[in-house]
Amino acid sequence: MNKRIIHTVFDQQAVAAPERVAVEEGRRSWTYRELKESSETLAQYLLHYSPATGTPVAVILPPGFSLVSALLAVFRSGNIYMPLDASLPAKRLHTIFEQTRPAVCITTPALAAIAENVIREQSAFNCTMIVLDDELQATVKHYEDSTYAGAHVPANITFQAFPEVKPEDANYIFYTSGSTGVAKAIVGCHDSLSHFIHWEMNEFKLDNSCRVSQLSQFTFDASLRDIFVPLSTGGTLCFPPAGSRTNIPALVEWLEQSNIFLVHCVPSVFRLIMRELIAKGDKQAPVSRLPNLRHILMSGEPLYGRDILNWRSTGEGHVELVNLYGPTETTMVRTFNRIADLPYDPSQPIHAGKPINNTLIAIINHNNGLCRPGEIGEIYIVTPFMTKGYYKNETLTRSVFVQNPLVKDREEIVYRTGDYGVYLEDGSIEIIGRKDEQVKVNGVRVELGEIKQAVLRLPGITGAEIIALKNTADENELICYYLSAGVKEDALRTHLESELGRSLLPAAIIRMDEFPLNINGKVDKNALPKPEKVLISDDAYVAPVTPTEKKLEQMWQELLGLTRVGTAINFFRVGGASLKVIKMVSDIFHIFNVSLAFADVFVNNTIGQLALLIDETVKTGGATIVPLPAKEHYDVTHAQRGLWVYDKLGGQKNLYNMVHAVELKGSIKPAIVREALAALITRHEILRTTFIEVDGEPKQRVHSASNEVIPFAYFDRQQQLELYGGIPSIIWAEQQREFNLATGPLFFNTLVQLDDDHYAMVFNWHHIIADGWSQDVLLNDFLVLYNMLDGKGEQTLKPLRFQFRDYAEWINRQLEGDRLQELEAYWVAKFTAPFTPATFPAQLDRTGTRAGIGHSIDFRLDREMTRQLRALTQVSAVTDYIALNAIVNILLYHYSGTGDIVTGAPFSGRPRTELQDQAGFYVNLIALRVALKPEDTFLTVLDKTRECITGAHKYQDYPVDMLVQRLALDAPFGRMPMFNVLIQSQNNLEYPLSSIEGLSVKQMELAAATSKVDVTFNFQENGSEILASIEYDTERYTEKGIRQIIDNFTRVIRTLSNLPATQIKDIVIERTIDEEEEEQSFMNALSAL
Repeated sequence: MNKRIIHTVFDQQAVAAPERVAVEEGRRSWTYRELKESSETLAQYLLHYSPATGTPVAVILPPGFSLVSALLAVFRSGNIYMPLDASLPAKRLHTIFEQTRPAVCITTPALAAIAENVIREQSAFNCTMIVLDDELQATVKHYEDSTYAGAHVPANITFQAFPEVKPEDANYIFYTSGSTGVAKAIVGCHDSLSHFIHWEMNEFKLDNSCRVSQLSQFTFDASLRDIFVPLSTGGTLCFPPAGSRTNIPALVEWLEQSNIFLVHCVPSVFRLIMRELIAKGDKQAPVSRLPNLRHILMSGEPLYGRDILNWRSTGEGHVELVNLYGPTETTMVRTFNRIADLPYDPSQPIHAGKPINNTLIAIINHNNGLCRPGEIGEIYIVTPFMTKGYYKNETLTRSVFVQNPLVKDREEIVYRTGDYGVYLEDGSIEIIGRKDEQVKVNGVRVELGEIKQAVLRLPGITGAEIIALKNTADENELICYYLSAGVKEDALRTHLESELGRSLLPAAIIRMDEFPLNINGKVDKNALPKPEKVLISDDAYVAPVTPTEKKLEQMWQELLGLTRVGTAINFFRVGGASLKVIKMVSDIFHIFNVSLAFADVFVNNTIGQLALLIDETVKTGGATIVPLPAKEHYDVTHAQRGLWVYDKLGGQKNLYNMVHAVELKGSIKPAIVREALAALITRHEILRTTFIEVDGEPKQRVHSASNEVIPFAYFDRQQQLELYGGIPSIIWAEQQREFNLATGPLFFNTLVQLDDDHYAMVFNWHHIIADGWSQDVLLNDFLVLYNMLDGKGEQTLKPLRFQFRDYAEWINRQLEGDRLQELEAYWVAKFTAPFTPATFPAQLDRTGTRAGIGHSIDFRLDREMTRQLRALTQVSAVTDYIALNAIVNILLYHYSGTGDIVTGAPFSGRPRTELQDQAGFYVNLIALRVALKPEDTFLTVLDKTRECITGAHKYQDYPVDMLVQRLALDAPFGRMPMFNVLIQSQNNLEYPLSSIEGLSVKQMELAAATSKVDVTFNFQENGSEILASIEYDTERYTEKGIRQIIDNFTRVIRTLSNLPATQIKDIVIERTIDEEEEEQSFMNALSAL
């Protein structure tokens, strides 16, 4: 063992205790022996494919065992470890590869495409890519002159002796921000790294019992102390579960359950952990949740007295807090302060302490003399254990690694930090600030000049200033001010994300007409407007002034659950969603008598913009729906006509059954249920409507109300068991029921007794008289009517102003004249180019026409996955539905092999308040066409999907069957000619249900028995989760195949939450073929011959 070479210290531990656990990652663990062996095997690959030592090796791996194994392997091979984050913008990765020209890149199958894209774009660049699977089995890909030259699985590599590694040899490269817009590559060495690790081990007397968390960002040098402190003491390195780094309650629970002994982190993470402990603790008698935790070592940001005081209130007083200071250039940290148990003023900065061993801190004044205590000067670090400077940039290295100003008679190179500080009376160091434009954000060093240069690279921007403001927790937040006549804030935000990545995005972006200047003609940064809220909102609060603004703010407060909104806040950045847009548009019509399109809200997404639009819009008149005089028959809507034609041509009779069931607990009287159903039929004419043929066209015939014919059955507990064998069979029988459109009735209701005071109510409507929204309307009205008839309440129903027959004639009138031409022009332009409806390849052979037999599989996006999805939507200010639609589009891109994606979506057809309590077939199917390109990122796909859906909403009144006729499309009977995949979403609060005294009502989840298209995605917002199901054609798909689609759907969300800038061609979709299913498909094909 050479103590100055840190991986040999690990090797000694592995020899001494080979079966001790070295790494824990989730439920898996690896011993010291396993880690040593895997790193030695990987190191042999490096020696084989990168013969020259001292060469950078790019490591694009997620945090975990494979990353640690790769790190050790690079050290063993005598090369330079260079970890890179796959989520970095492509431009930055290209720049890094161009600067360093790594001979080898180590990655995973999921990230290989990202590395491959970077390698291919280099000029005359040879690189070998080692792709490690979950078991660290390798596939090797070669690139010669940046061109793919083949791949193989390595076997029988000739063993080579590991090279002699010297203490002064380079061993890692970490990138830090650069003021010119180009990041700086800092090169470390073995001796300096080992010096710091041994200092920490000795200072805190660490042994093989220490369990250390890996919380530091792996692309920064702090991650090396996470890794090597436990591995050099014989302890255990612990990786938190995926997702918990950003889920603080889960992180704290993991720290507790994993018995973590030592944590390295930045103060901002420390504060998040502390807040969680305070929120969940007993303030009167706090009890420790982390009894095994002994040390928290922090660096990268200032600590304050309030942090120490707050920590003491958590019940974790046994944990020692340590403040560290030191730039990456001098290896890890160079001073430490083991914070004493003393009284602190809340605003008091915690000093940086005294130097670690073999280190001196020189604070030098403007006369190049050593400062006295209390005198402010620039901090110079004196130590033999610095880094080697900046990779292949001698000029930059010499600018900060300078001759010691205090030494005149010999050469002594010291590091000039650019930080200002003072000596305290006891010799401790207090950091005051910097002389340049460098700040720390979330513990990461950021050059404000780098952000500024990225802003100025966007055409149309003539000036920019970046400042850092302190938030309420005394943490830096970046604010961007820019000058431009035409570039909007959202466009700049998208540009910066592609240039810098999310971690460097400013918290607020403010466009200005001019910058304030001081008397010297320079920008007066102190006079720049300061946002009222940082990271909470992109816009400062602007109080409403006009009556319209005030009414809109009240509306938004109720809709979004906020106490204050203001006229400048983007609706979609404060919880706005598609269903809330629908309700808002309806409320605007009801309050202001102004009819807005769905797309209007996306364009005018603040109260100020909406108020201006409303005030300038001509009040809608003569467009109200009025009751028609009694007639023999009435027109049908285009959507109804389509269902009637399908039925007339012999389509499957049960395909459009809508079976809905609720569980009722309490006392139920079947006779009153029948009376309530009779009253429901009287209220809603559509329930007593049939469809007749007049001159070859369908018409609605409304029958008079009668209590004699009520489509209702009741089965007591014994009857339902004897006749059907239980409720599942009754539901199945309803799903198979055949309705006669000409004679009716077109719905049926069944009350089933399950047990004492326990019932199920099964509703069955034909789709031609109801849609999904109608189900909730009819159920609600039924409950109210039952309540009234049973004498249990005074709740009543407002009379309906009109019936569905009146709406049908009204909507048909809207499809005439100029409006029809406008609608048709939009949709014909969308679909003029030929297209083939995208779908998921069949796992079973299609035979003949569609039989419509289906099944469904439920799944859900849990809280964490829903949070990840909504975090993605916040970036582009889109709704959950648009994001879910975009993800389905990405799946179809991979499965179908085409970027021309056409899907179907049902639009509610209820843009007005007076339609919300109506029952009928209002929904209109819309075809959505999105053109995807391989290089599109998820944000690009979101933008394309949003543009497509908002346009569709604006022109949604055009019936899809008219478009089919206009385009002269054809398809086999029973198949949709425009799309094979349907995507629909609803909110569980879409239509609130009334309650019955003494009775609980619960929706029952039913599996589908039919399928109208190949695959239907159903999404339902349910608070912090999203419930989902896939309905599929069982003649084309197997359950296993659909479950794989579900797995890929969730995999895409996880991938994009970690790597939002990933190009869609690089997203990995798993595709496997079951041999038995393949054989069955082959036999089906033979039998069809």
